Amino acid sequence: MAQAARDLGIHQTLLTRWKRDLSRDEAYAFPGKGRLKPLEEEVRRWRRENLVLKQEREMLKKAAVFCAKQSR
Repeated sequence: MAQAARDLGIHQTLLTRWKRDLSRDEAYAFPGKGRLKPLEEEVRRWRRENLVLKQEREMLKKAAVFCAKQSR
């Protein structure tokens, strides 16, 4: 393990962690390039949805103020 880490130019603990991650969950051991674990993808989707809802709420607030001014 130590020799492999030296050959790769990385610290041995990093190589050990990669090995551990791979043994725990092969399909998602090395996320990247848009590959997220299902739970992380769900959190990402909720955050995106939350942002849209906040934007919609702000637009409705502005519309309510505009309508209130127009009805005077």
